[in-house]
Amino acid sequence: MSAWIIIKYDTTGIFKFASLQSETAKQMLAPYGLDADKLSSIFLLQNGRVYHKSSAILYISKQLGYFRWLYFFIIIPKFFRDWLYDLIAKNRYRIWGKQEICMLPMPEISDRFIAPEEV
Repeated sequence: MSAWIIIKYDTTGIFKFASLQSETAKQMLAPYGLDADKLSSIFLLQNGRVYHKSSAILYISKQLGYFRWLYFFIIIPKFFRDWLYDLIAKNRYRIWGKQEICMLPMPEISDRFIAPEEV
């Protein structure tokens, strides 16, 4: 699930974003013993917990009205969900295509992207 899909369906602005390559991510993940330089997947930090890969997607979807039904898949064992997540991630460009340009946030949603001084 891309940040742009989450932004589109997160009408109340629950979720904020930081690139894993950013200093912000490094600062936010360090207390959990995670090194952002060695990570390449989605993470959700919420209520003092860290969710990764399929769990992050399912906990995010649980809070997005349109995608809430996806949370049902939490009953599937995590090792299988993460295997499926990795398979989809590996083939995402083949499945959905690849953007040739990186979209920049519009001013009305720029507050959804965390700046280092906010950490």
